[in-house]
Amino acid sequence: MSLLAAAISRRPHPARPHFAGIADTAYLATFAAADDRNGILISGFSTSDILRIDKITGMTYAAYSPWASDSDPFAGGLPWTNNFEITNGNGVTTDYWPTHYATAAAAEAAAIASPIYLTGATSYIYWLLDPSPSDNRAGLSIRITQL
Repeated sequence: MSLLAAAISRRPHPARPHFAGIADTAYLATFAAADDRNGILISGFSTSDILRIDKITGMTYAAYSPWASDSDPFAGGLPWTNNFEITNGNGVTTDYWPTHYATAAAAEAAAIASPIYLTGATSYIYWLLDPSPSDNRAGLSIRITQL
């Protein structure tokens, strides 16, 4: 099984970064949006394929913050997360790793301990939900493997 290292760049909808198969990805948090228009399309699977999404130590980003600083009052002392959305090829959107933490390291550790498994669709779009992303810091790094 080969890995495709990918640096994600913003592309206007409907053209979006695309992976047919397996990837380690780094998604800059300032590309977040109120919908999946800046999402990353992953396709080329059958509905019986199983994908594992996880995080390992040493990826480009440990976590991201949707706030400009750790002391932002809206963060409530918990500014770091690895939260993201996945919309499958059937149009169903699911929220993953939604908890926020005091540090990027704590958010990373929680994500490492909680792999995600997907099946039942031939494509997936993953994306960060934030209608005001200009103050975001860092990004989301995940590893996607086909089992």
